[in-house]
Amino acid sequence: MKKNIVLILILIFQFTTAQEKSVNENLKHEYNLMIESESYKDYEQAAGEYINKIYFRKKFYEMCYENIFLEVMKENIGNTSFKSYEEAEKEYFVLKEKYSVMKGSNKGGYLALKDSKQWDLADIIDPIRRPEVDPCHCESTYSGNSNVLAFNYENVLKNKEESVVSTWIIYQKIKSTNQDAYKMCKLGCEQQ
Repeated sequence: MKKNIVLILILIFQFTTAQEKSVNENLKHEYNLMIESESYKDYEQAAGEYINKIYFRKKFYEMCYENIFLEVMKENIGNTSFKSYEEAEKEYFVLKEKYSVMKGSNKGGYLALKDSKQWDLADIIDPIRRPEVDPCHCESTYSGNSNVLAFNYENVLKNKEESVVSTWIIYQKIKSTNQDAYKMCKLGCEQQ
Protein backbone atom coordinates (compact mmCIF):
# COMPACT_ATOMS: atom_id res chain seq x y z
CA MET A 1 0.00 0.00 0.00
CA LYS A 2 2.81 2.41 0.93
CA LYS A 3 4.58 1.61 -2.34
CA ASN A 4 1.42 2.55 -4.28
CA ILE A 5 1.12 5.87 -2.45
CA VAL A 6 4.78 6.69 -3.11
CA LEU A 7 4.35 5.71 -6.77
CA ILE A 8 1.26 7.94 -7.07
CA LEU A 9 3.11 10.87 -5.50
CA ILE A 10 6.02 10.41 -7.91
CA LEU A 11 3.64 10.30 -10.88
CA ILE A 12 1.85 13.46 -9.69
CA PHE A 13 5.20 15.25 -9.31
CA GLN A 14 6.29 14.17 -12.79
CA PHE A 15 2.97 15.23 -14.27
CA THR A 16 3.07 18.68 -12.68
CA THR A 17 6.68 19.32 -13.68
CA ALA A 18 5.89 18.12 -17.21
CA GLN A 19 3.21 20.82 -17.30
CA GLU A 20 5.91 23.51 -17.42
CA LYS A 21 5.71 25.05 -20.87
CA SER A 22 8.57 26.12 -23.03
CA VAL A 23 8.28 29.58 -24.52
CA ASN A 24 7.79 29.96 -28.26
CA GLU A 25 11.06 31.83 -28.82
CA ASN A 26 10.24 32.99 -32.35
CA LEU A 27 6.91 34.45 -31.23
CA LYS A 28 8.57 36.04 -28.20
CA HIS A 29 11.24 37.65 -30.40
CA GLU A 30 8.67 38.97 -32.89
CA TYR A 31 6.38 40.18 -30.10
CA ASN A 32 9.25 42.09 -28.48
CA LEU A 33 10.14 43.67 -31.83
CA MET A 34 6.52 44.67 -32.29
CA ILE A 35 6.08 46.32 -28.88
CA GLU A 36 9.25 48.34 -29.48
CA SER A 37 8.04 49.64 -32.86
CA GLU A 38 6.86 53.24 -33.21
CA SER A 39 3.57 52.14 -34.76
CA TYR A 40 2.83 49.95 -31.73
CA LYS A 41 3.71 52.75 -29.32
CA ASP A 42 1.45 55.14 -31.27
CA TYR A 43 -1.41 52.62 -31.18
CA GLU A 44 -0.88 51.82 -27.50
CA GLN A 45 -0.83 55.49 -26.51
CA ALA A 46 -4.02 56.24 -28.45
CA ALA A 47 -5.71 53.15 -27.00
CA GLY A 48 -4.64 54.19 -23.50
CA GLU A 49 -6.20 57.61 -23.99
CA TYR A 50 -9.40 55.98 -25.21
CA ILE A 51 -9.49 53.58 -22.25
CA ASN A 52 -9.06 56.45 -19.79
CA LYS A 53 -12.30 57.96 -21.08
CA ILE A 54 -14.32 54.86 -20.14
CA TYR A 55 -15.50 54.83 -16.53
CA PHE A 56 -17.79 51.79 -16.51
CA ARG A 57 -16.62 48.23 -15.95
CA LYS A 58 -17.85 45.14 -17.75
CA LYS A 59 -16.75 41.54 -17.96
CA PHE A 60 -14.51 40.47 -20.82
CA TYR A 61 -17.19 38.53 -22.68
CA GLU A 62 -19.61 41.46 -22.34
CA MET A 63 -17.48 43.70 -24.55
CA CYS A 64 -14.80 41.75 -26.43
CA TYR A 65 -16.49 41.65 -29.84
CA GLU A 66 -16.72 44.88 -31.80
CA ASN A 67 -20.48 44.90 -32.36
CA ILE A 68 -21.15 44.23 -28.67
CA PHE A 69 -18.49 46.76 -27.62
CA LEU A 70 -20.05 49.54 -29.70
CA GLU A 71 -23.53 48.71 -28.41
CA VAL A 72 -22.34 48.79 -24.78
CA MET A 73 -20.58 52.11 -25.48
CA LYS A 74 -23.82 53.53 -26.87
CA GLU A 75 -25.78 52.36 -23.81
CA ASN A 76 -23.15 53.64 -21.34
CA ILE A 77 -21.99 56.85 -23.04
CA GLY A 78 -22.97 58.80 -19.91
CA ASN A 79 -20.32 56.85 -17.99
CA THR A 80 -17.52 58.09 -20.24
CA SER A 81 -15.86 61.42 -20.88
CA PHE A 82 -16.89 61.36 -24.54
CA LYS A 83 -19.26 64.19 -25.48
CA SER A 84 -21.39 61.82 -27.55
CA TYR A 85 -21.54 58.29 -28.88
CA GLU A 86 -20.55 59.64 -32.29
CA GLU A 87 -17.30 61.01 -30.81
CA ALA A 88 -16.58 57.67 -29.12
CA GLU A 89 -17.29 55.79 -32.33
CA LYS A 90 -15.13 58.14 -34.42
CA GLU A 91 -12.17 57.77 -32.03
CA TYR A 92 -12.71 54.00 -32.03
CA PHE A 93 -12.37 53.86 -35.81
CA VAL A 94 -9.24 56.04 -35.62
CA LEU A 95 -7.85 53.38 -33.25
CA LYS A 96 -8.72 50.68 -35.75
CA GLU A 97 -6.77 52.56 -38.40
CA LYS A 98 -3.76 52.86 -36.08
CA TYR A 99 -4.04 49.13 -35.42
CA SER A 100 -4.00 48.42 -39.18
CA VAL A 101 -0.86 50.55 -39.59
CA MET A 102 0.79 48.80 -36.63
CA LYS A 103 -0.13 45.36 -37.93
CA GLY A 104 1.15 46.20 -41.40
CA SER A 105 4.51 47.30 -40.06
CA ASN A 106 4.86 44.24 -37.81
CA LYS A 107 3.97 41.41 -40.17
CA GLY A 108 6.57 39.07 -38.65
CA GLY A 109 4.78 39.11 -35.31
CA TYR A 110 1.44 38.27 -36.87
CA LEU A 111 2.94 35.48 -38.98
CA ALA A 112 4.60 34.04 -35.86
CA LEU A 113 1.28 34.30 -34.01
CA LYS A 114 -0.55 32.52 -36.83
CA ASP A 115 1.97 29.65 -36.65
CA SER A 116 1.88 29.44 -32.85
CA LYS A 117 -0.11 27.15 -30.58
CA GLN A 118 -2.90 28.32 -28.33
CA TRP A 119 -1.57 29.88 -25.07
CA ASP A 120 1.85 30.71 -26.62
CA LEU A 121 1.20 34.45 -26.74
CA ALA A 122 -0.62 34.49 -23.39
CA ASP A 123 2.40 32.85 -21.77
CA ILE A 124 4.63 35.59 -23.24
CA ILE A 125 2.36 38.54 -22.44
CA ASP A 126 1.48 37.43 -18.93
CA PRO A 127 3.09 34.16 -17.83
CA ILE A 128 1.79 32.41 -14.73
CA ARG A 129 4.01 33.11 -11.75
CA ARG A 130 4.08 30.76 -8.79
CA PRO A 131 5.87 32.45 -5.92
CA GLU A 132 7.29 30.29 -3.16
CA VAL A 133 5.81 32.56 -0.50
CA ASP A 134 2.31 33.90 -1.10
CA PRO A 135 0.46 33.70 2.24
CA CYS A 136 -2.69 35.46 1.03
CA HIS A 137 -2.56 33.97 -2.49
CA CYS A 138 -2.49 37.47 -3.99
CA GLU A 139 0.28 36.80 -6.50
CA SER A 140 -0.95 33.40 -7.64
CA THR A 141 -4.56 34.61 -7.99
CA TYR A 142 -3.52 37.75 -9.88
CA SER A 143 -1.15 35.79 -12.08
CA GLY A 144 -3.72 33.13 -12.94
CA ASN A 145 -6.41 35.71 -13.72
CA SER A 146 -4.02 37.76 -15.84
CA ASN A 147 -2.86 34.72 -17.79
CA VAL A 148 -6.44 33.65 -18.59
CA LEU A 149 -7.26 37.22 -19.61
CA ALA A 150 -4.20 37.24 -21.91
CA PHE A 151 -5.38 33.92 -23.36
CA ASN A 152 -8.80 35.43 -24.11
CA TYR A 153 -7.09 38.34 -25.88
CA GLU A 154 -4.84 35.94 -27.80
CA ASN A 155 -7.85 33.88 -28.87
CA VAL A 156 -9.61 36.91 -30.35
CA LEU A 157 -6.37 38.13 -31.92
CA LYS A 158 -5.96 34.80 -33.70
CA ASN A 159 -9.59 34.13 -34.60
CA LYS A 160 -11.68 37.34 -34.68
CA GLU A 161 -9.60 39.94 -36.49
CA GLU A 162 -12.42 42.46 -36.74
CA SER A 163 -12.71 42.58 -32.94
CA VAL A 164 -9.03 43.04 -32.03
CA VAL A 165 -9.29 46.73 -31.09
CA SER A 166 -12.37 46.32 -28.88
CA THR A 167 -10.74 43.29 -27.28
CA TRP A 168 -7.53 45.24 -26.63
CA ILE A 169 -9.56 47.97 -24.92
CA ILE A 170 -11.46 45.59 -22.63
CA TYR A 171 -8.29 43.52 -22.03
CA GLN A 172 -6.44 46.62 -20.80
CA LYS A 173 -9.43 47.81 -18.76
CA ILE A 174 -9.80 44.47 -16.95
CA LYS A 175 -6.03 44.14 -16.56
CA SER A 176 -6.05 47.48 -14.73
CA THR A 177 -8.87 46.26 -12.47
CA ASN A 178 -6.89 43.08 -11.73
CA GLN A 179 -3.83 45.16 -10.85
CA ASP A 180 -5.91 47.29 -8.45
CA ALA A 181 -7.35 44.14 -6.83
CA TYR A 182 -3.84 42.71 -6.46
CA LYS A 183 -2.60 45.88 -4.75
CA MET A 184 -5.55 45.83 -2.36
CA CYS A 185 -4.97 42.15 -1.61
CA LYS A 186 -1.30 42.81 -0.81
CA LEU A 187 -2.22 45.78 1.37
CA GLY A 188 -4.77 43.69 3.29
CA CYS A 189 -2.29 40.85 3.64
CA GLU A 190 0.39 43.16 5.04
CA GLN A 191 -2.05 44.51 7.63
CA GLN A 192 -2.86 41.07 9.04
